[in-house]
Amino acid sequence: MLHHINPFTLLALLAVAPLPSFSAPSPPASTTSLLPIHTPSPIPLPEGVATSSLAHSGPGCPPGTVAAALTLPFYDATLTYNTSAFLVSNNPDSLKATTCTTKVTIDYPAGWRFAVTTSAYEIAVDTGFDVKVTASAAYSITGVDNASANNKAEIVGGPKKGVYTVPEWKFVNMLVWSPCGATSAEVNVDASLSIEGTAVGEAALQGQYLGLSWMPCL
Repeated sequence: MLHHINPFTLLALLAVAPLPSFSAPSPPASTTSLLPIHTPSPIPLPEGVATSSLAHSGPGCPPGTVAAALTLPFYDATLTYNTSAFLVSNNPDSLKATTCTTKVTIDYPAGWRFAVTTSAYEIAVDTGFDVKVTASAAYSITGVDNASANNKAEIVGGPKKGVYTVPEWKFVNMLVWSPCGATSAEVNVDASLSIEGTAVGEAALQGQYLGLSWMPCL
């Protein structure tokens, strides 16, 4: 049984250099923010959890365009993308789909394990009528074979202009736990963004939020 299932609280500030902002919209006309409420954990959570390495590759994330951080007190994970790179458009001769693979190593005390339980995406859009933007990701842990959790979000219709956090903290389709007996685990996040429709539009993936649950190893 899970001792703690927590969605994610948006990270207010990352200790990294500012990333270029999404260029298509001017200041968002409207912003939709769907933030979860954390539920108290019936057991103490591990201490000293931290990220120790970050690697990324793909057309949507050239070198130096992804940052990772953990948010206290639940150690939820934030991935922040450079929106000038993780950008799609259905204008003629533009890139209509792109991807990014990120590997984040999370260090934690012996006797614990974790799993990604919920996720959400922060997407900046500037779209006309009949445009659909889709963000999706698969989550796996290195060394845990044949196990991958998935989640997908869509922004449909238009016109829309602003920054949206979607979906409403949907649970992933399965739980992939880090191995017991370890003190670190590498989380693999394969993210994609696409756009389709008859009207013009652009979208950029600004961030991805991973709600982690922690369980003592028995």
